[in-house]
Amino acid sequence: MSRRRRGLAAAALAVVPLLALGARRSELRSQPRTISSGGRERTYRVYAPPTLPRDSPAALVFVFHGGEGDGESVERLTGFDELADSEKFLVVYPDGFGRHWNDGRAVQSFETEREGVDDVAFVSDLIGALSKEFRVDPDRVFATGISNGGIFSNYLGARLAERIAAIAPVAGTLAEPLRTDFHPARAVSVLLVSGLDDPIVPYAGGALASAHGSVVGAEATARLWARSDGCEAEPAKDRPTARVDACRTLRSRWTGGRGKTEVVLDTIEGGGHTWPGGPQYAPKILIGRACPQPDATREIWEFFKKHPHIAEANSTEGHS
Repeated sequence: MSRRRRGLAAAALAVVPLLALGARRSELRSQPRTISSGGRERTYRVYAPPTLPRDSPAALVFVFHGGEGDGESVERLTGFDELADSEKFLVVYPDGFGRHWNDGRAVQSFETEREGVDDVAFVSDLIGALSKEFRVDPDRVFATGISNGGIFSNYLGARLAERIAAIAPVAGTLAEPLRTDFHPARAVSVLLVSGLDDPIVPYAGGALASAHGSVVGAEATARLWARSDGCEAEPAKDRPTARVDACRTLRSRWTGGRGKTEVVLDTIEGGGHTWPGGPQYAPKILIGRACPQPDATREIWEFFKKHPHIAEANSTEGHS
């Protein structure tokens, strides 16, 4: 990354949370809550649709904000509440400690990593608390997020695989330190959504802006997950979508994983450090283009619906 591009990316990191709050894709419907976790009072927001069935367990979707953001900003950015109304699932928007997630990058620039905050335990505590309040389906607990929240979704899936059925990181791949310590306890389905022109979390991997650590590239992240899940070694390639506003989606699918898991990489050609289908929350020179398609919120939920936890004994055998 050039010095000028790195400087622009650093500037983007500073303005993202403020502009994301102003770009209201949807209004707030969630309720603020607190919980004690790891000796700290942690905050989060939860939206339980009035249509949530009482006689059957519901799916639970975690949505993690980017660095310097909060649950409120990502709720507005993604519009999951509206989808939860029609699809009848619970949505939780946790707040990172000091507005960041401990996502495995092992950098000292974030308070959450300097203090060793255990965000995986925080999420586990939330699952337990919400399962007491609502009828949560333990086989349908999912996680998504953008940027720092996307990197954390990868980390969470790897470290809490026994409780997370599928993840869908957006503009956030696997933290580089996890490459050599990647041993999820069970298979997890993964949908990676990454902009080919992301100026902040580079598609090919490497250093992020302002000494904020390094990440594995998008395709390499997908291959790590596919290998761990026992998927086919090489992906099937879908036909590229039609271009819309200089953007198109290139989809690669690794199938045949244990427990019917699969790994999908959606490369957004022309896309930047954004939520596809969401607003252009900062200037393109800072974050790249917010592509109008796909609708990432809808695509992620459709992926989650297809990938609950299934006992691995029922899966196809023979993949390594």
